[in-house]
Amino acid sequence: MAPAPAPQPAGEAIAREILRPGRRHPVVVVSQNRQFPEAVIDARSLERDLNGIAAVYVIDDTAAHGLPGRLPSQADVYGNAARVYEPRALADGRPPRFPPRVAFDRRSAWDAGGKAIDDARACAAPKDSPSAAGGPRTVDATVHGFLQGGQHALARTAEGSLATIDADRTVPGIPLDWYLSPGQRVTGKVLPGGQIDISSMLLGHRLSLVYPPGSTVLALARNVTAAAAELTLFPGTAWTVPAPDGIAAEGEVVCALYTHDRGAVRLSLTDAADEPTAEAPPLVADGPPWLVLGRSLHPSAPEPEGPAAEAAPPADPAGSTVPGTDGSSGPAPGPDEDPTAQDGVTDGPLPGSPEAGTGPARQQAQADPRPAAPGPAGARPGPAPLPRPGTVHVAPSAEDLEEGQTRLAAELRHVLQEGAELRRQLDIAQDEIRHLRAEAAGLRKKLKAQARAAAPRTGLFADPLDGLRHEIYTTWASYLGPFDKDRYPAPSGYSIGPELPGTLDALQDPADREKALETIVDLLVHRVERQRTMAIKPLLSTKRRQHQRWDGALAWRVRIENRTAAALRLHYWALPDGSVELWTVNSHDDYPRSTADSGPALLVG
Repeated sequence: MAPAPAPQPAGEAIAREILRPGRRHPVVVVSQNRQFPEAVIDARSLERDLNGIAAVYVIDDTAAHGLPGRLPSQADVYGNAARVYEPRALADGRPPRFPPRVAFDRRSAWDAGGKAIDDARACAAPKDSPSAAGGPRTVDATVHGFLQGGQHALARTAEGSLATIDADRTVPGIPLDWYLSPGQRVTGKVLPGGQIDISSMLLGHRLSLVYPPGSTVLALARNVTAAAAELTLFPGTAWTVPAPDGIAAEGEVVCALYTHDRGAVRLSLTDAADEPTAEAPPLVADGPPWLVLGRSLHPSAPEPEGPAAEAAPPADPAGSTVPGTDGSSGPAPGPDEDPTAQDGVTDGPLPGSPEAGTGPARQQAQADPRPAAPGPAGARPGPAPLPRPGTVHVAPSAEDLEEGQTRLAAELRHVLQEGAELRRQLDIAQDEIRHLRAEAAGLRKKLKAQARAAAPRTGLFADPLDGLRHEIYTTWASYLGPFDKDRYPAPSGYSIGPELPGTLDALQDPADREKALETIVDLLVHRVERQRTMAIKPLLSTKRRQHQRWDGALAWRVRIENRTAAALRLHYWALPDGSVELWTVNSHDDYPRSTADSGPALLVG
C-alpha cells in the first residue's frame, strides 16, 4: 500500500519525502492558490483515484514557493498545479520525468487532475522491476516512425536494436500513429521476432475527471446506420446515440455533446458545437490526444494514374513496406547497422525484411547464385549476387564502371522526375480532400439544424414579438440538453426590439435562422461554452466610438458565424439596469439603423 497522505505538511517535509532513498511509490504534490478558487485542483479526487498507487500531498501556494530552495533546479511546483515525482526522482540531479500540470480555470483544473492521475499510474510500477523467472524482459525504446498506415511502429531500444510494435497487440483496430508520436519513449516486453509489447502502458480514464459536463468532446463513430451510431470516447467504451443520416460516417472522428449525471453518460451529435471544447485523453503516458477532429479510420485518396501509378514503389509480398519508400517517417537501418545484433531484442528478422522469407524462392536463391533472368523493359535491376566460396570474382573494368555510373545517373534523373510528378498529384489530391471536407462540414451543420427543427415554430401568434418570444423559448428547450437546463434556466428579463423579427424573417436559409436563435439563447443564458466563439465586442460608429442611446444603453455585437462571406452578427443594447434588448441580425458589414430614439420593445419577464 502507498503511504498515507499527510495533512498539509510543510514544504520541507514534502521535499524530504520526495528525496527519501528507497521510496517505492510515486508522490503527487498538489499546490493550491486559494486566491483563484476556480482553478484549484480537487486533491480529494486524486487521493480517491490513486488510493494504493501514490501518496497525495496538498500544499498552499506560499509554502510551495519555498520548495525551490530544497529541491534541485526545475523540480518545483507552485500556483494551482499538480506534479508527480516518480520513485528515485532527482537521484541523479535530473528534473522529474513529468512536468507540472498547471490549471488556470475550472476546465483546465479538470484536465490537470486527469493528467496527474495518468502520470502517477504510468510510473507506479518500477520500469526495471525483475521479471518472473523465465518471463520476457522489459526494455525502453524510442518510436522512430510508422509502417502500413500505423499498423506497425518502428522503434529503437536503449541498447540500439531495432524493434517493431504491433497495433493489434496494443489497441486492436486503432492505428499506432493515433496515440504514439515519433520521438516518444515507450516501455514494453520483448517478444520473439523483434517485437515489443507496450500494452502495459495503456492508461485507464475516469470520464468525470477527463471531461467537464456540458463540453463538446471528440468521439469515434462506429457501426453507423441511417438512424444511429455507436460512439467511443476511448477504447473499451461505447454509447449508441441517434444519428440522422449523413451526420456521421463510419470510422470518423466527430463532435458530441457530453453530459454526466449520477453515473449516467449522455452523448448527443445534434446538440454538439462545431469544434471540441475539451481535448481527447492520451491512451499511453506522455502520448498525444488519441482523437483529432477530421481523422478517420478509413481515409480515402484518389489513386494516381498513368506514369505516377507505374512509378509507385512495389509492395512487399508480406504486406509491409520499406521505411522511406512509402512516405513513412521510419528511418531505415544504416549500412553499418545490424538490426539483429543486440542482446536478443530482435532474435529474428524484422517483419518485411529480406531475411524474413523461408519459402521456396529463398531456398532457391541460396542454392542457385546465378543472376536472375532479365525482367520487363524499364525494370530496375536488383543487386548482383555475391560470389560463392571457391569461385573467382573478376573486378569490372574502368569502361564498365563508367558505363554503369552513366546508367545510374540516368535512372536517378528519371526517379527524381517521377517523384516530382507524384508530389504534384499528391498536392492536388490533398486540396480536393480539404475541399470535400469543408463541403461535408457545411452539410452536417444543415443536417443538425434540420434535426433540431422538428416542427415549425413561426406563424403561431398574431403579434410577431410574441411569436419570437415563443420561438426563443422553444429553441432553448430543444437546443440545450436535459442536464444543461438546470445550469442554464430559460431566458427571462430581456426585451425584443421592433426590428428583430423583420431581420430574422429576411434570412432565406432556415439554418441561418436556427443559428441566430441559438446564439440569442447562448447570449441570454450566459452559456460558458460559447463565450469565446461568440466574440462579443462593442458596436462602433464610423468615428470608432461605441453607439450609445438616449437612455444610456450601449450597443454590442455578437458573432453568429465566421469564416464565411457576409458572416451574420447579432446586435443588441445593454441597458443601464443590466438587462438586454435584442435589436437586429445583420451581416458583418451591415450596420443597423442607429438612432437616439428606438421604437418600443417587448419586455419578457
